[in-house]
Amino acid sequence: MLDAFPVELVDRVIDFVDSRDDILSLALTSRAYLEHLRLLLDYREIWAPFDSIRFWKHLTTTPHAHLIRTLTIHQRDDVDPIRMPVEFRDPGDDSDVEGSESEEEEEEASEGETESLILRALENLVGLSSFSWRYVELCRFDSIGYDKIWDALHTSCPSLRKISVWEGFRVLFDEGSEGKRNASLCKLRNIETLEYTITLIGAVTSSHSSLSAISPLYIPHFLANNPKLRFVELEARFGVAHMDHSFADVHLPHLRSLSLHAIHLESKVLCDFLRRNPTIEALHLYRCMNTSGDIFRFLEQGDLPNLRDYRFQNVPYIPVCMARPPLRHLEGIPLVELMSEDDAVGRAFSAVASTLKTITVPEVDSNDAVLDVGADWVKKLVPDVRIFF
Repeated sequence: MLDAFPVELVDRVIDFVDSRDDILSLALTSRAYLEHLRLLLDYREIWAPFDSIRFWKHLTTTPHAHLIRTLTIHQRDDVDPIRMPVEFRDPGDDSDVEGSESEEEEEEASEGETESLILRALENLVGLSSFSWRYVELCRFDSIGYDKIWDALHTSCPSLRKISVWEGFRVLFDEGSEGKRNASLCKLRNIETLEYTITLIGAVTSSHSSLSAISPLYIPHFLANNPKLRFVELEARFGVAHMDHSFADVHLPHLRSLSLHAIHLESKVLCDFLRRNPTIEALHLYRCMNTSGDIFRFLEQGDLPNLRDYRFQNVPYIPVCMARPPLRHLEGIPLVELMSEDDAVGRAFSAVASTLKTITVPEVDSNDAVLDVGADWVKKLVPDVRIFF
């Protein structure tokens, strides 16, 4: 039985276990393990509101900070959970641990003090492997950039492997500064997962006729410096983000998943990137665009030799199918096209008929009889496919 192992042996291996859920599973096998691992359960995975002053002060000095593997900093709201040692939670905080009460009211911080405390705390998180910043309103980082955070992570967190960031970019005040922001992000190395969301604050242009756009030049530079990347997700909210020709030159030999939301790329840039990174198995494109309107103009047969999962919105799918990848899942085809019996659509389905297993259609308001008509036509071309509406 597991509880027959001495705690000394557990201590030798538990430092290599990053997942709090895995530690909890072990702790629940015996009362002795639960007591022994309680400290790890408190510190392994932290979800803390930005304004948790006492907790940030605590992390600047406590030796327990080295136990933290996952840190998520978020805005105090009803959406994100709060997971930190019970003595640092406010009485009103929801938590996944019972008995959430703090010994004193949360301290007030002067302007800039919270940011300084967070930076000092990061310097003590030597075991951190995953860092998440979920956009915080009225935080100075959204106006000065996140370079101080990247510097702290680069200096103090050699085991960092995942970055998930929602960055606020104030268009009216910061326009033209994107080339200067986040230069220190490119210092980070050995990152395997990047989830980067840029929220354009005040993003409606003066003409109210188009969305604002920025060019985060630091993103391609960061990608090029981290060849171990396996998962990349880039998103722009309330606007678009331009990727220039440098994006096409990035080679990521281990890349498995690429997800782009509202990213502006010229066809040659995107197609060159896909051709240069043939290991991609999952490609998700949502509201991506370019000036010509033909984002796959330069895509050729054989350019996607490992693609198995393609999901899209307002982006073509026929050129992807005609590249003849070993596609197993296709998601995003409008119902009207599924029912069209169009020759081009038929050729696209036929091109991937030998591998395609599932098609998912966006939510629609229609009756079952109409849906069955569309499904029957497709199944004549792809007999083994299952269609989900």
